[in-house]
Amino acid sequence: MGKEKRREDSVYPGTPFTDVEGSPWGEAICWAYKKGLFQGVAPLRFAPDRPMPRGMLALVAHRAAGCPAPRRRGYFLDVKPESCWAAAADWSAERGLFQGVGGRRFALDRALTWEELAVVLWRWAGQPRLPEQLETVRCTWGAQGFAWAWEQGLFPFSGEGVPAPGSQVTRGQAAWVAQAFWEGKESL
Repeated sequence: MGKEKRREDSVYPGTPFTDVEGSPWGEAICWAYKKGLFQGVAPLRFAPDRPMPRGMLALVAHRAAGCPAPRRRGYFLDVKPESCWAAAADWSAERGLFQGVGGRRFALDRALTWEELAVVLWRWAGQPRLPEQLETVRCTWGAQGFAWAWEQGLFPFSGEGVPAPGSQVTRGQAAWVAQAFWEGKESL
């Protein structure tokens, strides 16, 4: 109770969030907040342990690119045009970052997986070739992006092994990956 109360009462430095203190992702959350990539889920809450929605990654990437207007709207049938995610979803489709989940659906609220996160960043980077020893990694969807992201050090798992296929990314982990990928890049 004491630790939990302290977390709720103290604002993490550089943010308005009271639920970040004690999180291993605190510094990355502060960086991502200051860069305007992430906002909270409520006025004082970041929810670092909450699963990251697919739509939020599209929004983060869109913000990292400077919020360019998509040339066309309405790529996905399940994205309402007035939604705060709409421009980001359409732009990410145009850029080739997201292709949807089939049937012209984006699945904005579905929890993001490590494979999806890796593939989006791999596509952002221009789908670079893998090192020769990893070039044979093509057996499943997302394997190339996943192998590339692992090789780039974009996963916050030092010595803990590789995330299980289909495992979800939390908002705190996504902030860490965003910082690892975008920090120092000119597009921010």
